[in-house]
Amino acid sequence: NVLFYHKKMVYEVTLLGADDPTSVLKVTLPDKVFAPIMKRLFLKIDQFVVQNEKVVKSCLNVGISKEKIWMRPNPIDEEIFGTIKIENKIELRKKLNLPKNKFIMLNVGRFGERKNQLFLLKCLKELKNKNYVLLLIGPTDFLGCNKYFEKIKEYIKENNLEEQVLIVGR
Repeated sequence: NVLFYHKKMVYEVTLLGADDPTSVLKVTLPDKVFAPIMKRLFLKIDQFVVQNEKVVKSCLNVGISKEKIWMRPNPIDEEIFGTIKIENKIELRKKLNLPKNKFIMLNVGRFGERKNQLFLLKCLKELKNKNYVLLLIGPTDFLGCNKYFEKIKEYIKENNLEEQVLIVGR
């Protein structure tokens, strides 16, 4: 979007050590050819959405201006719940039978028009990168949501999304 269509772009950093700018440049893309290209691309991004001061520092380390960084409130109080190391997340994925090397998108709530899981499925279908899995958690039989849940299952099947959608139920 930034390079070819000259559209504004927002980059949300979700995991320090994985998708923050410093880690992308030093760990993910240590290649001397791609790292400078990625750095220039990072500098063209209009807004960075981050969760904590450590990620702010990561952005500043690669030359991103503070004006482009917005630290959104973290919905999880790390003081109370702590943090989980990447190794533990990998172990949790195994334990929960979740894909090891895919990005997991999560929706929690009863199935229904108001929660609009169908919209998420349509977005997933539009992604060209098949490295995403949508995990749907919630009751499928809650006060009339059976019809909507059937619609969801039908859409998944019609659009060959079976490998990308995991329905957990309650």
